[in-house]
Formats: sequence, C-alpha cells, structure tokens
Amino acid sequence: DLIDTGSTFVQCAESLKKAGAETIIGVCTHPVFSGEAVERISKSEALTRLYVTDTIPLRVENPKIEVISVAGLFAEAIIRTHENQSISSLNYVIKKMILRPLIFFSGMLLNKGKKSHLCGIFWTR
Repeated sequence: DLIDTGSTFVQCAESLKKAGAETIIGVCTHPVFSGEAVERISKSEALTRLYVTDTIPLRVENPKIEVISVAGLFAEAIIRTHENQSISSLNYVIKKMILRPLIFFSGMLLNKGKKSHLCGIFWTR
C-alpha cells in the first residue's frame, strides 16, 4: 500500500521487535513520505530495511530504503493494451520480476534456520 508519515509503520516495526522479531523488512508500493517520514524510518532501530517502488520519486536517498522500479511492468501493460493482449497475465510477470527476487533476497537475509513470515513486513523470530 503506502507509507505517508511513517508513524504507524515504525510503530508496527517496533511492536514486532518488542514481540521478539530479530529482523524486520518492510515493503511499500507508494512511498508518499510526507513530513519527517524518511528521518523517522531511518532512526528506527527496529526496522532493518524497507523496499519501495518508484511510483513516487524519493526526495532524499537513504541506505535503509531500496527502490524497486516498476517501469518495465508499466511499459508491458501499455504494450499489451495497445496490442489488445491480456493484462491479467501480467500477474506472472509481477511474480517473476518483482516478488520472487524480493522474497529470495529477503529469505537469504532472514532465514538463518528460523521461522520467517511474509505480510507487508517481513520478520523473524
């Protein structure tokens, strides 16, 4: 979905940390990041990493935030629309180009023989 001020997102990460999570990785489609959101996310000791798409340009770079481009996906949707092809089959492209690499990387980072969960925020116990 989106992160605006980052307050709720950081509170969620901190709650997970207090509940015993060791590594917390967030995922967000639209990084609105109004006000002090980037600073709030950056200062959060609970959050390990945050992946966002480039649907909204970031005003400032941050080593804790990694941007994943959706340009290829949008281009493919435009081509398919122009050629009267299926757009729903793009679900396969999304899984192959975006989700699999993200889950694979996060799994490598998180899975140290411990249980991991996936839901907008990744965490391990």
